[in-house]
Amino acid sequence: MIIHAPLFHRLLMSLAPALRSLPPALLPRRHRRRAPRCVASLQLPALRIPVTESSDPLARRLLRSAASGGTLAFFYQGGSTPGVLRRFKPTELFRLRPGGAIYVRGHCRLRDATRTFRVDRIRLA
Repeated sequence: MIIHAPLFHRLLMSLAPALRSLPPALLPRRHRRRAPRCVASLQLPALRIPVTESSDPLARRLLRSAASGGTLAFFYQGGSTPGVLRRFKPTELFRLRPGGAIYVRGHCRLRDATRTFRVDRIRLA
């Protein structure tokens, strides 16, 4: 049987929450020890909860910049080069869990690549 890879990937992504929370007791006894390793080996991405509004002034500024396609300059206190000035074009803001930290994803001109930053570690220039 041949499975179309993008279709299979979408199927796995839709099942990700259920796979992560599957109680081992539901599995046959011989698979219970292996189950956590098998699910972890799928390397399913974390589910993103989009942020469309926020009371945080910096998050609001990032949302406006993402909506308008603008670029911001900021210092990031983290990563491999903390404190370096970055020019960044945000595309989306999201949380990994309800009420959790806000992250921003977009294009970083310093690295010339798509990057994700935690908003509470950003200080505007």
